[in-house]
Amino acid sequence: MYPLVPFLAQDAPTFQGRTGAAAETGGGAGGEATTQGDGSNQPLGTGSNTQQGGGGFFQSGGLLLVMLGFMGFLIISSMLAGRKQKKMRNEMLSNLGKHDRVMTTGGMIGTIVEVKDRELILRIDDESGARAHFSRDAIANVLKSTGSNADN
Repeated sequence: MYPLVPFLAQDAPTFQGRTGAAAETGGGAGGEATTQGDGSNQPLGTGSNTQQGGGGFFQSGGLLLVMLGFMGFLIISSMLAGRKQKKMRNEMLSNLGKHDRVMTTGGMIGTIVEVKDRELILRIDDESGARAHFSRDAIANVLKSTGSNADN
């Protein structure tokens, strides 16, 4: 069994009782040990005493491939979900008709009085009959649909 070699010490002590290449301790700069101590005369960190290879899947880049595949899956699934939401919104906006109760993106609730190409006229107050013009894109959701959009 070999004694521990102090790597950080400037003046490494010499160990008594060892012979041959195993006793070499001072060949490097600052008194660092430069040989394995097993007679192989190889620099430290190489040779039979160090662990070679191993890791397999993780060293071969397999983990990187799995992570890239997972990221690709997340990106594609989010794109598909975005397309689905956009399709549902376009369908909702195209099915707007008179007497539908809607809420705008600003939170204003009203009933559609007139439908134009890109514009809607909403009756906001039933008592006074106040009306406001809104873009079709300003509609956040339909609260109550009449179902008959033949009046468009």
